[in-house]
Amino acid sequence: MKQEFSIALRALLFIAIAVGAWLMGIVIGQENAVTILNPYTSTANIRSGAIPAVSIMMDYNNGNIDIFDEIELISHANLWEAMVGADSMDKFNLGYNDDYLDNSLQWYGINGVYNSDGSRWYIWLNNKLQSELPDTINVKNGDVLLFKYLSYYPR
Repeated sequence: MKQEFSIALRALLFIAIAVGAWLMGIVIGQENAVTILNPYTSTANIRSGAIPAVSIMMDYNNGNIDIFDEIELISHANLWEAMVGADSMDKFNLGYNDDYLDNSLQWYGINGVYNSDGSRWYIWLNNKLQSELPDTINVKNGDVLLFKYLSYYPR
């Protein structure tokens, strides 16, 4: 009788530990799912209510460099929308063709420096040269952009 009680107690203890481990796995799994799916949660589980933003550096190729941190992403999260947002926040001044919504973005200038036949703005997104216009370049929170005004095609 003592041996049967001991086996039953062991079986019951094993089942209790297994159920406890299973429940703990569910709780931990749900917390991780919330952490992974929340775009404002860092890897250190620190929640932030910040608006998604990018950093932009402008190299005018004349010794002047401007850096703009925390350019908020508004609307569609393409580079052009970020540039328009920066322009509206008076971070820098944009110049562009007025009918860009109908005929796409043709020429644009930043702080009085415009694309021309001899020189133009080239864009790097996270250290990768982009060949598209700003309205077709998708950006996301934390991206780093470099605008460089050059008279030659960069390699």
